[in-house]
Amino acid sequence: MRKGQATMFVILGIILVAVIILGFTLKDQFLDQLGQVKPLKSVKLQAEVDEVNRFVEDCLESSSKEAAYIILSNGGFTALDETNSIDVYARLVPIYYNLGQENVPTKKDLEINVAEYTSYLLEYCLLDLDSFNYEVEQKEFNLDVSIKDEINLKLELPLTITKGNDSEKIEMFYQTLELDMLTPYNEAIEIYNFIKTSPTDAELSEFVSTKDYLFASDRFNEIDVYALKFENMPIENVDIDDEFVIFPFGIKEKVEEVNVEEISDETLSYILTFPELFNSEEELVDEFEEPALEEIIDLDNEAEFGGFDVS
Repeated sequence: MRKGQATMFVILGIILVAVIILGFTLKDQFLDQLGQVKPLKSVKLQAEVDEVNRFVEDCLESSSKEAAYIILSNGGFTALDETNSIDVYARLVPIYYNLGQENVPTKKDLEINVAEYTSYLLEYCLLDLDSFNYEVEQKEFNLDVSIKDEINLKLELPLTITKGNDSEKIEMFYQTLELDMLTPYNEAIEIYNFIKTSPTDAELSEFVSTKDYLFASDRFNEIDVYALKFENMPIENVDIDDEFVIFPFGIKEKVEEVNVEEISDETLSYILTFPELFNSEEELVDEFEEPALEEIIDLDNEAEFGGFDVS
């Protein structure tokens, strides 16, 4: 055998070994991938499954959209009452700052509140599953909400669809709601933090002059109420009264401490009447001793009481 032929056989041998090794490697990868691929399941109730899917997705969309707008109109909260809000023209406005105590919702609070309120509305919407001409068995559901530039919803809702002798199961539903909750929320938090710096009216006006929302404020029962109206976010197909997103909040500031020695009797009377407005209630009450009734008027003088004997 010539030297050239021997070299060729060596090269062919190397190539053959490489091909065999490559073949075994690709075979293992192919088998692994094949094991991950699930065979297509024949869905006998495809039309019914599609119908239920559309119904649940519509319920999820409408419920989450209404929940999002209501929570925005509540200043980020699901529900408000007299302990954490003030009634302004039949609208409850959350008090973010109440005499030193802050109650400001976080982004995580928004997500929890949207999930909670959507679940509440969804429960009623899903009652109409009984209206189909086939049986739909429903188990308890769980809803996760993630808020970014949009609202992402993941609904775990086990359903069993039965028609005749056939049945199919559905478990997961996903929905992306093209609604920006973070812009109103972030703008409200920004101006809230600015207001806490005690700006002048001119400074506050200048601050909001470049914003993409309308700004209004008023005072109700010692509470400054602010509202941000976003006209570029119209509300459509939602069962609430507003036409646009309106994000409100209130602030109740502390009144500066008062020096007891420097105040008049009239001011002292006012402080004692409204002690919750001041920090030094106990000190003021200790310094002020209310005189006895006998020291102010003569109880024996009936004329002072319109002729009636009050002794």
